[in-house]
Amino acid sequence: MAKQKPAPDYELVVAKLKYLYNVFRSAGLERKYYAARLTRHTNTLWTLELILAVGTSSAVAGWGSWKVADGPELLWSFLGGLCTLIAVTKPVFRFPDQIQKYSKLWGGLNDFYFDVSALVDQVATTHQYTPEMEKRLKAAEDRVRKLSSLYDPSPSQKFRLKCQNEVEKEIPVDTLWLPSPPKSPEEEEKK
Repeated sequence: MAKQKPAPDYELVVAKLKYLYNVFRSAGLERKYYAARLTRHTNTLWTLELILAVGTSSAVAGWGSWKVADGPELLWSFLGGLCTLIAVTKPVFRFPDQIQKYSKLWGGLNDFYFDVSALVDQVATTHQYTPEMEKRLKAAEDRVRKLSSLYDPSPSQKFRLKCQNEVEKEIPVDTLWLPSPPKSPEEEEKK
C-alpha cells in the first residue's frame, strides 16, 4: 500500500516553523556579529585614546626615567611619532560614527533576537504556531528591516562563519520543536 502524504496543513505548519527557526538562528548570528564589531571598534578607539593621552602628557614626558639612558628617549621619540600619526589618521576612520552605528544596529538586532526567541519559547511550550504569533514575527521583521541600511556592505565572511558555528552550537536544530506527522488511517485503526 502506498504511503499516505501528511496533511497539507501539517506541511504548512512545518514550513512556517522552519522559517521561524531559520529567522531565530539568523538573528542570533547577526546579534553576535555586530556585538563583536561594536566591541572591536570601542576597544580600538579606547586604545588609541589611551596612547594619545600618555604620548601627549607632559607629566609622563617629565619622568626622570626617560633621561637615564638612550633607550627611553628613543622610546619617547617613537611614542611621540606614533601619537602624531594617530592624531592625523584617527578622524579618517571615524570611530565614534562607527561605534554609534554599531550601537544602534546591535540594540535593534538584540531586540529582534529576543522578540523571536520569545516566539520560539512560546512554540516550544504550547506546541502550536498561531496566526497571532505569525503577526508578531512579521512585525518584528518589519522593525529590524529598517536597520538594514546600517549593515556592513562587505562583512567579514570568516568572522560571520565563526559566529554562525557558535549559534549552531548554542541552538541545535534538533532542539527546536516540530509537530509529529499525522497518523495514517491504518495507524489510527491499529489503536
